[in-house]
Amino acid sequence: MFKDAWGQRVGQMEADKRLILTERNQLAKKIEGLLDRIVDADNPTLIKAYEKRIEKMEREKLILDEKVTLLRKSVEGQGSPFPRRTYPTASVTGMPSAVNPFMTATRS
Repeated sequence: MFKDAWGQRVGQMEADKRLILTERNQLAKKIEGLLDRIVDADNPTLIKAYEKRIEKMEREKLILDEKVTLLRKSVEGQGSPFPRRTYPTASVTGMPSAVNPFMTATRS
């Protein structure tokens, strides 16, 4: 049951990553279009307005890049407490102490 939920979450992260990459590509195309308009523009006020829009879009693009990086790390297991594993199978090392707290307290 938990393994199925884990797989669904990984699938959702992959879908989110694809969506963010699509948004990023659309944003890059818009930036390219604005740059072409700047080249053709003669009015300094219009050029400054285009530059402000481009700066805003570049910041949005950087945010999307960071989101993709975080999602990629999560999917690959680098941001997980279970590195390089598709499903957490690591044992819990603190479990013996939790099972018998009296033995742990009397050891010292």
